[in-house]
Amino acid sequence: MAKKGNPVPTTFKSRLFAAFNRREWGKLLFGQVKLPTIILVFWGLFTIIPALNGAVQFWWDAGIYLGGKMGLTGTILTSPWFGLFLIIAGVAYQVLVDENSRPTLRHRAFLFAGWAAAILLIGTIFAVSVVSYINAAIGPRHLYPKQKQTISAVLKTYTPKTSVFVKMVYVGSCFDCDGYALDFQDLFGTIPNWNASEMSSVLGVSRFSISPFGVSIRVADVKNLSESTKVLLSALRAADIHFDVFGGHPNMWPVDLELLISPRSKQ
Repeated sequence: MAKKGNPVPTTFKSRLFAAFNRREWGKLLFGQVKLPTIILVFWGLFTIIPALNGAVQFWWDAGIYLGGKMGLTGTILTSPWFGLFLIIAGVAYQVLVDENSRPTLRHRAFLFAGWAAAILLIGTIFAVSVVSYINAAIGPRHLYPKQKQTISAVLKTYTPKTSVFVKMVYVGSCFDCDGYALDFQDLFGTIPNWNASEMSSVLGVSRFSISPFGVSIRVADVKNLSESTKVLLSALRAADIHFDVFGGHPNMWPVDLELLISPRSKQ
């Protein structure tokens, strides 16, 4: 119900004019901020800002990697175009809905649509987050798209005088080690001056030379790492891949280092 002295216009034209009266904008936008507005605009800004968008995509890589409806949902939720739409929808909700104290456009359908959009957004964000976490925690390991982009970007900053050779080894009794090792091998094949050997499997690896994280970098001397090894370690850290470095492998030539994929006992 409108306040006394500020009657609600009865015609559509007058209501439309009142809704876009410049004097009303300050009140409409900041007088009473509504929860659906906060949710929609916040996520819209979150997906438009590049650094935040990249962080969300990086965390959701495991879910988006699955493809299908889950991958499509994750892609839409992190799309800048979707973020722009949410910002527009949030501002429209703020301006048009439940403004009984001021003359403006309003309809009960807008109220239900706004809350439905906010609840649906929260539900899909939660679903993709849970699926991504479960897939990354207990599913077969993979190098996800964002991780590949990150590793590739770091390795391409290094221009060695001679090609870098990485020996690829995986534990044969591990259910996902061969696939994970193949991801690394394929990635090295796309980066100039980096080469991976044909994969080989091992069975009797000492527990003192494998990482509980499932990724081991084996070199001749941990106190005297080559530049190529340092760059690879930086790339793995940037891609949020946990690993350990082990020395005591003097017979590395002609390879620069060995990448061993083993079962993981830690995340």
